[in-house]
Amino acid sequence: MQHSIPDVPPLDPARGATPIEELRLLETHLKALGQAALIEIEGKNGGSVISAELSGPGPEIDQGLAERLMLLAPYLLEADMPGWDQDAGSTGRLRLSGDGEPWLDAVDRNEDWLLERTIDLEALEGRDWDEAATLVP
Repeated sequence: MQHSIPDVPPLDPARGATPIEELRLLETHLKALGQAALIEIEGKNGGSVISAELSGPGPEIDQGLAERLMLLAPYLLEADMPGWDQDAGSTGRLRLSGDGEPWLDAVDRNEDWLLERTIDLEALEGRDWDEAATLVP
């Protein structure tokens, strides 16, 4: 079965000035696509592996959109799981769409918690991009 690609303008290449602005830009784009994004995370001992894909039927994720989702993910995770990639770390996923707040489904092995909830976006308000936050060339 073939799926039609919605007539959606491309994602603005300019990143949001702050992580919360970037989140809103990405949510708007995902809503226009009629898709949600799933961001898989695995963090441990100061390292991490992050991947992103679209959920549901339709086209594969655009590389630019995937990179921006993966760049944003650590900021969302830090809002609810400080140190998510330290020591024993965490594993799980984030779900972003244009139809509600980002959802976190993860195991925080440092605190021995199972987290299934929306992200606390108040913790993201006023946060700027770290100097090291860059898109993959």
